[in-house]
Amino acid sequence: MVTIIASLILIQMCSSFTYGAKKNDSYLGNLQELRIEYSMTSPDIIINYDLMTVENVRITLIHESCKYMKIYDLGKQESEHHEFFLSKDKLPAGEYVYFIEAGSEIKSGNIVVTGFVAPKKMIYLPSAYINDDDKTVELNYELRYPCHVKMTLFHENGNYLNVLEDQDMDKGKYQIEINTAGLEKGLYTYILESDYGISSNSFFI
Repeated sequence: MVTIIASLILIQMCSSFTYGAKKNDSYLGNLQELRIEYSMTSPDIIINYDLMTVENVRITLIHESCKYMKIYDLGKQESEHHEFFLSKDKLPAGEYVYFIEAGSEIKSGNIVVTGFVAPKKMIYLPSAYINDDDKTVELNYELRYPCHVKMTLFHENGNYLNVLEDQDMDKGKYQIEINTAGLEKGLYTYILESDYGISSNSFFI
């Protein structure tokens, strides 16, 4: 019955997208205290809800274009408070109507997904430390949130290009040491790309 209702709502929305779905609109029952948490400086959208009884739960997201729909079958959940995390970078930008189905009950509401703008403090990329005696350069950086990192180094004339790092990293402080022996003299720029934006710095050898 719930699936039929959701399908009928989807058909109606795609003929004229419903922007006016109200938060906490529901068939009253055991699915309660629905609350959404999201902001420009958070990579996640958090859907909070309480179950008063054990229920099978499913969350459906439908984009305003009706060209994107995502269904999350969460299975049987206990009668307690729950949080469901949605990663913004996996969702096309725009307005969504969401439905939370718990047994025979439905709650619905709206979510607006915008690009994630991380505060600068999420990434710290200080100047390089040059050790002329050891012919080395130390590149230090700090991540204040887990993310994918790609660090690229290139010479000003374009003759040298090297990817120093390209992997998922935990939050923390990191160091990359470069042996400069044999490298061409001149200006080098290193670029740190992550889920939170791009930072860069330069050094001379």
